[in-house]
Amino acid sequence: MRKSALVFLPLLSCTVAFGQLNSNSITVSASRNISLQPDQAIFAVTVQSGISTGLDDVVAAMQGSGITAANLASVSSQQDIVSRLGSTVTVQWTFNLLAPLANTKTTVASLTALQQNIAKANNGRSRSNWRKRKPVRSAA
Repeated sequence: MRKSALVFLPLLSCTVAFGQLNSNSITVSASRNISLQPDQAIFAVTVQSGISTGLDDVVAAMQGSGITAANLASVSSQQDIVSRLGSTVTVQWTFNLLAPLANTKTTVASLTALQQNIAKANNGRSRSNWRKRKPVRSAA
C-alpha cells in the first residue's frame, strides 16, 4: 500500500504543476447583470385571400398600415369544402409588424381601421386579423 502511495503522490503533483499559469500572464474576470426593458411590440397580421391574389395585391390592400413585403412571415393555403359540389381554396398571409411601445395605441387604431376597410372592400369575403405578441427589446 505504501509503495502505491509513493508512486501516485508524484503523479498528483504533476497535474497541479501543469494547471498553473505562466508567471508572465494576467487573468481578468468580469460579470454584470443586465436588465433589459422591452421597447417594441410585435403585431402578427393575418390576411386571407383567394388563390389568385398575389403578394403585391395583399400589400397594396394594407397600404398605410406600415406593412410591406419585407414583413412577410409565412404563407399557407387552406381548402374549405363548401358543399358536395365543390370547395374553395384560400391563402393565408401572415406579416409581423414591429412598433415602438410608445406607439402601441396608434398601431392598434391603424390595424383596426385596416381590418374594417378590408372587410368593406371585399363584402366580407376576405378577412384580416391581428394580434399583439410579446414586447421585445430592439437589437441596437
